[in-house]
Amino acid sequence: VLSSSFGMRLRIAGLRVSMAKLLQRRYDQGDKNFALLDEARTCLDLALVTYTDLVLIAEEAYDAAASDRDLPETEKRFAAKVLEETRREYADVLGLLGRLCLAQGDYEGGEDYLMKGLAAYEKYTHSNHPAVGVITQGLAELYSSNRKYDKAEAMARRTVMVRHLCYGWNHPQFAYALATLSTVLRQLGNDYEADVMLMRQARILAMYPDSDAGAPEQEQRTVTEDTEGANAWQGPGGTHGGSKSSLKTSVTHKMGGQVAVPWPKREEEEEEEGEDAEKA
Repeated sequence: VLSSSFGMRLRIAGLRVSMAKLLQRRYDQGDKNFALLDEARTCLDLALVTYTDLVLIAEEAYDAAASDRDLPETEKRFAAKVLEETRREYADVLGLLGRLCLAQGDYEGGEDYLMKGLAAYEKYTHSNHPAVGVITQGLAELYSSNRKYDKAEAMARRTVMVRHLCYGWNHPQFAYALATLSTVLRQLGNDYEADVMLMRQARILAMYPDSDAGAPEQEQRTVTEDTEGANAWQGPGGTHGGSKSSLKTSVTHKMGGQVAVPWPKREEEEEEEGEDAEKA
């Protein structure tokens, strides 16, 4: 089933995605020609159609391989790997389309594609994939601009959590997520926590005088490494913390997987701790 035509269509779709990324990068870098976005949208639309078909073909091949008792295990593992990668590419295109729609001002289409991409990543990969942070960042910006601040806060906090798990506390990507959360918190009137987020962001970015000096992405990462933070950018203590957390949302959209955050303490909290220490 996974014939040479499958591989050819897969490569063509990948080239279309690469072309769309290049076109959008040109637009983001100052060439404000909306025709670039339109051309990128066409590339992604064609790639999405192709990946939709390829996912169905890969699923059919995987089912056939799994049910064939005479097929070698290497062939079965190959079919499973192709299916996993094809699903991931499909989810990636949905996320890219969502971000592109936002750039074009198509907020309804952007939300639809981003939500579909988020659901695909959660279903086919795992909820802490780095691409999930990109999608939730886009949703946070979308809801913030549409004044849906409760949803914006939930998505911004989830972006902070995902970036923390994938990159660590002292990585620029984590700092950018803090900036988005700070903006949403200020819109909600929570100026104190917004200032805390900006203070933390400033400390992180001060470690990188050159904005391009961040850690390179580690492509070959397992789910365990992403969720446990097993990389060089985690800093002391890794991702493990206690039960208290500044990641807990103040609205009805509750987030799981809370971790301790080393934010500065309020002055009254420091005074109380000092009094307790003197009594002890």
